[in-house]
Amino acid sequence: MKRQASTYCAPIKTGTLTQNALTVTAVHAISGFDESHVLGLAALASSDGGQDSVDVAIRAAAAKKAASDLPKLIKFIPFDPGTKMSEATASDPGGGTVRAVKGAFTAVAALTQPAPDASKTANELEAQGFRVLAVAVGPPAALKLA
Repeated sequence: MKRQASTYCAPIKTGTLTQNALTVTAVHAISGFDESHVLGLAALASSDGGQDSVDVAIRAAAAKKAASDLPKLIKFIPFDPGTKMSEATASDPGGGTVRAVKGAFTAVAALTQPAPDASKTANELEAQGFRVLAVAVGPPAALKLA
């Protein structure tokens, strides 16, 4: 049986192979973002050293595609099943404070401006059996879907 998840980082598809481990198989970045930055932002909002298989897969993929000028972590808030998100507060290269959020597509997308193309892609992936997650980043009051 194949277990699939996706992160709308947007979306990162992960699939369980014969090793019984999730791996990132694809990233679909929103305009203005590239794959390495999306993975880096997703990793920033993922637990470091935890046992969550999605976070482990995202961190492993991000390590293989390192991005320069990613924000630096200040504070991490672990995944909350109530909000269906985890988040990080970070300092961007210019010294400003940004928020990076990773979680259920609908929960994260609700924090951002509407993105019809992203919603369409997320719906298509869900119809194929993928679990779709999202990543958003920006100033605390003006998050953008990545």
